Amino acid sequence: VPALYVVRSSVLAAFAAGRATACVVDLSASGATIGPVIDGYQLNRAVVRSARGGDFLDELVVESLGRPIPPRFSVKRQPLSTPGETRELLDFPLTHPSYSRFWVADVARDLRESVCEIPKVSLDLREVKQRLGEPAPYELPDGNIVRVEPQLHILPDVLFRTQRGEDESSDENQNVEEQGSISELVHAAVARCDLDCRKEMLGSVVLCGGLSLTRGVPERLGHELTKMVPSAFKVKVTAATSVERRFSSWIGGSILASLGSFQQLWLSKEEYDDIGPTLAEKRFNC
Repeated sequence: VPALYVVRSSVLAAFAAGRATACVVDLSASGATIGPVIDGYQLNRAVVRSARGGDFLDELVVESLGRPIPPRFSVKRQPLSTPGETRELLDFPLTHPSYSRFWVADVARDLRESVCEIPKVSLDLREVKQRLGEPAPYELPDGNIVRVEPQLHILPDVLFRTQRGEDESSDENQNVEEQGSISELVHAAVARCDLDCRKEMLGSVVLCGGLSLTRGVPERLGHELTKMVPSAFKVKVTAATSVERRFSSWIGGSILASLGSFQQLWLSKEEYDDIGPTLAEKRFNC
């Protein structure tokens, strides 16, 4: 390897949105990461993370259905001629459980992305149908039809609710990361930044990651943050197209690599051999 450059994904997402300073909200399958970026560098002490992500929601989808989800590979491919008919299930006794769990989670993810959404404001279950309407039923791989109840319809709304455990830790920062809603995570990350850059951070909240494609996320996040900050701060949530949000790190990396000054940022093999890993730690803010 003749040269190397290491950069945080939040910095790349900010570059993809055309900003050098931003509060990047990365919502992915594994969880949520809030990374404040100032002048092209991530402020590591202000980063806030949560384990509640797409995988967490998929588990809730499986629980809320109250019925087993057949993996796609175990369903015989056959057309359904009459209403209510189901497809035959095939038996593969040597299939590893992890492979079955993967395909069950894939169906749960597809169901969540197809019928679930987040309301702009917190709604009671009795108000869901009136405010959001009733989504179309979802067909499972075996042909069974799932009627989407209000609880399942707004299931991702749990991301904007604070989870309170019985034995809460005395560490406030740990409580926010483990139990806080997405809006509380963003607010906590901005609060860890210097006072003079908080206004710019709140005016440039950048959404990225596959989970951010859930309908209603930008509107709900902007609404919640506006209520949490003083009226002098204007909250602006930037949500690019679905492709740009899903591949924001790759797009930002392409933009960074195309800069004429990018070669000056590299760590060459000669520099590493002369100085060692301490230069990498200093240059890449590790």
